[in-house]
Amino acid sequence: AHRFLDENHLLHIEAEEQRQFTVFYKRILASFGVADDGDILASQLADEMVYRDDKILFYEDVPHELALLSKTYRLAVLSDNWPSARRVLKNAGLLPYLDEVILSCDYGETKENTRLFEIAIEKLNLKPDETLFVDDSIGNLDNAKLVGLLPVLMDRDSTCPECGYPVIHHLGELHGIISGMIPIFSPF
Repeated sequence: AHRFLDENHLLHIEAEEQRQFTVFYKRILASFGVADDGDILASQLADEMVYRDDKILFYEDVPHELALLSKTYRLAVLSDNWPSARRVLKNAGLLPYLDEVILSCDYGETKENTRLFEIAIEKLNLKPDETLFVDDSIGNLDNAKLVGLLPVLMDRDSTCPECGYPVIHHLGELHGIISGMIPIFSPF
C-alpha cells in the first residue's frame, strides 16, 4: 500500500489526494481481511486524512519564530506532503510568513533524492551556499548538502547529538546558527 503512494505521488488538488488515500486505505483494509463494500470505510478514512487540519501539529514556537525570522530572511517550506498541507498551513496562520511552499506532490519527487532540492533552488533563485535547510531527517540533510545547501538538524528530542550537522532543538536557536555563519549568510 505504501508503494502505491510512493509510485503515485504527483497530485495537485485535494480531491485527487482524497481519491489516492481511498485506494490506499482500501488496500490496507483488504490486507487485514476487512470487507469494504462501496469503499465507504476507505473513503471515510481518506476524508480524515485529507480534510482534518489537526493531522499536522505545529510546535508552540513555530508561529512566533517564523514571524520573527520572516522579518529578516526569506522562508520557505520544502515538504514531502500532499495538497492539503497548503490549506493546513493557511488555516494555522503560517502562510504570511512564508515566501514559498514547495510540496513533493506538485512535482512527483521527494526529498529522498536531490531533484526536489534542485527544484526549490531554481524556483526560489537561491544561492545554495547561503541557504539553510532545516529538517529532522539525516537522509534529507545529506541530500540537501549534495546540492550545496547548508543543513541544520532539528532535533527537538535530543536524539542525535553527534550527527555531523549543526543541531537546533527549537526554531529560536536558528538565530545563533545564522549569526555564527556571518559573513557567508546574509539577509535578503
